[in-house]
Amino acid sequence: MRKKASSIEPKVLSEAEAWPRLLRYCAFQERAPAEVLKKMRSFNLPADAQERLLERLKEENYLSVDRFTETYAGGKLRSNRWGGRKIAMGLAAKGIEREVITEKLAAVPEAEFRAVLRTLLERRDESQYKHLPPAERRQKLFRLGLSRGFGSDLVSEEVKRLTGSRVEDDLEADGLS
Repeated sequence: MRKKASSIEPKVLSEAEAWPRLLRYCAFQERAPAEVLKKMRSFNLPADAQERLLERLKEENYLSVDRFTETYAGGKLRSNRWGGRKIAMGLAAKGIEREVITEKLAAVPEAEFRAVLRTLLERRDESQYKHLPPAERRQKLFRLGLSRGFGSDLVSEEVKRLTGSRVEDDLEADGLS
């Protein structure tokens, strides 16, 4: 007869058994310290062993908050086409401190954010919005830029460049400003 899943005792790993698993886990891709701690909790390691292993990973350069933050921000910007606000929220959700987030995002040139936003808006405009009335087209492009985490000033500038007029002009014309 089989045991129920809830009655199976979780295996408790020793530090020596957990170490090679953590090395593989951290070597596979950059990790946030919170992700590594979660992994260690799944090994049912005692809290003092978790702290020792976390410090050892940092000392041996398998774990770096700065490196993770740079990699995460660069990947989300270039691959997912996220803006600074959405990247910052994602990093905060991973347990990265606000000061580190601010510092690393400030290191990304605005021209890079602008180029990613421009490409995003141009592609979407060409594929889905070109046939729409001008006001609706501008509003959809504006909302797309905001939903991806780009600042409203930057989005407004790029929408104006792409369509020839500002979203704010449409709001004023509709009496919504």
